[in-house]
Amino acid sequence: MESIKRNWRKVPRIIRIPFVLLAGIATIIAGIIMLVVPGPGLLAIFAGIAIIATELPWVDRLKQWIERKFMIIYRYVKKRWNDHLGRHSVSHKLKKRL
Repeated sequence: MESIKRNWRKVPRIIRIPFVLLAGIATIIAGIIMLVVPGPGLLAIFAGIAIIATELPWVDRLKQWIERKFMIIYRYVKKRWNDHLGRHSVSHKLKKRL
């Protein structure tokens, strides 16, 4: 894997950028299409952003911002889900009766 990265970095930036943009935008478009047809649309969109972020620093900052927001939402949903499961568990219902 390291040799691939090393060789990729040897390719002139003027060639790398359009290639990365094309691959990233194609992945994002595929993700947008997958939002309306079956498929992992959001995952593909994020993968496209990650591809572009390998070469463009401002897209990398956008990716990091999205990751932070995702983790906030993930923690909130996880907490709500665990609270919901705790209130609807059998042991919780038995405790109410006693």
